[in-house]
Amino acid sequence: MKGRSRALTSSQKILIHLLEYGSSNGYEFSGRVTQRGISKTLNITQSMTSYALKSLKKRELVSEKLGRVRGEKRRIKVYTLTPKGFEIARKLREELCKGLLVEDDGNLMMLNFDEISEIVRKKWGFSPDLPELIGLMDENGVISMQKIASMHEEEEKEAQDATIFGLTFYAIEEGIRLTKNILKEEMETIKKITSAAKEVGKKKVQKIKKLV
Repeated sequence: MKGRSRALTSSQKILIHLLEYGSSNGYEFSGRVTQRGISKTLNITQSMTSYALKSLKKRELVSEKLGRVRGEKRRIKVYTLTPKGFEIARKLREELCKGLLVEDDGNLMMLNFDEISEIVRKKWGFSPDLPELIGLMDENGVISMQKIASMHEEEEKEAQDATIFGLTFYAIEEGIRLTKNILKEEMETIKKITSAAKEVGKKKVQKIKKLV
């Protein structure tokens, strides 16, 4: 099968995706097993993701339920593999990892998943997950190294934005905390001044009463 295109259907991509991310930590699921998370990672439209999930549920390969999702306040729909779906996904992944068509500077190569991961790690310092790679496949099943580089740049930008947002949020919280402390101190000072003024007033009244 060397050199053959390994294009996948949306349903096949979703099965492999759920094999990778579908388990929970016993308390909550990753956002990647929601319809939005599946769509984003695999670069499939929301409508196509919805259609494929309905088909997979009908074939009893995927189950749908409400679950706790990291970062979400309410339970939302998550998707996991059924035992039947797990077995099919496992075989798909095993076969796919043996060889993926990769394009680099106009050259087509058939590389296994470990070889791609090693190249990416050396070039950009990270190791992609299989669903991330298949999300970059074109209609012929070819993965472009340029797309991997772009994905890495986008992830770095998202991480930077998240850091900036986190620092900004922390700065706002710290500002509010300091403002509250200052106001508290000022209120305490006002109370002391008011109390002292009342005490002075009482003494003056007492003096006047004595004179009268």
